[in-house]
Amino acid sequence: MNKSSSGEELEQFLTKLSEPFWDSLEKESDRAIAVTVGCLLDNILERLLRTFYVKDTQVKHLFTNDHILQTFSAKINIAYFSGLIPQVVYRDLKLIGGIRNIFAHEITSGFSFSNEKIVQKINSCELRPKTLEQHSVPRFKFIIIVQQIIALLGVCEQLLVRTKPIHLVDMFNLNKRSYNDIALTKSEILDVIRGESRFLNSEEKQPHTK
Repeated sequence: MNKSSSGEELEQFLTKLSEPFWDSLEKESDRAIAVTVGCLLDNILERLLRTFYVKDTQVKHLFTNDHILQTFSAKINIAYFSGLIPQVVYRDLKLIGGIRNIFAHEITSGFSFSNEKIVQKINSCELRPKTLEQHSVPRFKFIIIVQQIIALLGVCEQLLVRTKPIHLVDMFNLNKRSYNDIALTKSEILDVIRGESRFLNSEEKQPHTK
């Protein structure tokens, strides 16, 4: 996938998240909004990670059942610790994930964003609409927070598409090298072990200073 096609796909994806989408979502129950938004953010994070990873057909299997990036939480963690999303987005995504999980497992009829546990998490989000702090209801705050996160994730993906960071294996052509020519012999491996042992022994003999 080249840069232009990736950019076009992103534009088409973001276009789907226009006003009609949010208008239709606002007609849903609080539970439906929380669960739908969780799935949406999960999908966007997967797009971001796929854009970043090396182009290999096996990448898709990372996101399937019982694999490392199947869960929403795993995608959040990997995206952040790979340097793909800022800390503010990481923290708010964690809170959004917590809200989704509460709604998904709460069986009480009429459970809503006005629940104390939900309100607390919403008010802990850094991307909440602070200018409307005293006037907006939790449901409205939640939607605004999600819209902000989606916008920032879109920017992160667009930057990846445009800059296309070079992976270490590509930078040094590691996949194209012949490792048979540079493999260590048994004697060389033993020399390394002996050298490491001598280094550790000398460290132990040195007096420790406070």
